[in-house]
Amino acid sequence: MELKRFFTKWFYISIIFLLIGLALSGVKLDESSTITYMINLIANLFQSVGLAILVANIFSFTIGTEEFLKYIRERLMKIVVSKDFVTTLSPIEQQKLLHLSLKPSKDMSELYSGINDYFDSYIEQSMKLFDTSYRGHLSINALASYNEEKKCIQIEIDMDYVVYKVADEFEPIQILFEDEKSEHISTTVKAHQMEKEVLTQDNIEDIEKISDPSLKKGYLAKIPDKYNSKQHININRKVIEYGDDHWQAFSYKSIKPYDGMIINLRCEDNLIIRGYNTYGKEADFTVEKNDKTIKIQYHDWLTPGFGVNIIVALQNHHTEDE
Repeated sequence: MELKRFFTKWFYISIIFLLIGLALSGVKLDESSTITYMINLIANLFQSVGLAILVANIFSFTIGTEEFLKYIRERLMKIVVSKDFVTTLSPIEQQKLLHLSLKPSKDMSELYSGINDYFDSYIEQSMKLFDTSYRGHLSINALASYNEEKKCIQIEIDMDYVVYKVADEFEPIQILFEDEKSEHISTTVKAHQMEKEVLTQDNIEDIEKISDPSLKKGYLAKIPDKYNSKQHININRKVIEYGDDHWQAFSYKSIKPYDGMIINLRCEDNLIIRGYNTYGKEADFTVEKNDKTIKIQYHDWLTPGFGVNIIVALQNHHTEDE
């Protein structure tokens, strides 16, 4: 069957053209005559056309075979799914490729048409990973004590983490608070082979509009341009949060992805830890707690939205505690 596809009419036409060309080229006449020149020209034409038809016939037969199609299919699949190919695509083309790869089946779409919107939303959120500023090694040390001057509990927070640069420069650091009484003490930037720098008011500005209603105020701390030559920097932030006269909630909520986290909170004076809760990765946190201290750890990636709440209170404030 395969050979029958090869011996088409074009194969025979090419052979006839070649034979005519060879026959004409064998004619012996006076070399100086115009007729000899014309015969040689026609002979060359028949041979060229015949050879072209023969090659085209061979090529047509080859690309039509199952083995050739299978080879081309495998090669295209390897090229399309390879990392080198995908990285050459623009962000828009990569998003289109994701839409083709991650789309609901026909049965799912017929079951619920809105599932397509969910897949589209998931792809758009995934594409934002390329523009996200990543952070690592979050370490928070907090000290709860009673402020006699303000007559309330206060928590001093000392936070360290690493910021990895994704774009050409580091994006500003957001400092957000859930209570108007909270104070930003300092933000310090450190980098390898560079002196650390405490950011001044020239680098810090108020955030006028905050979309999250649970947050009451915030600041943007701009990273000095000299640090943009580094791939990552260390950030240290010190803040104080104030509570009521007899209780205070330490709360931390992430708006960026973090690679690893550890929180230590220690109580002084007549304060104890009433309780705590975590959200976002509840089952995966490691917690060590007693009345005066708590240590919460997580050793993997935490997505934006995870958080920790710890309630600190005076030990004997309520009669049931006495």
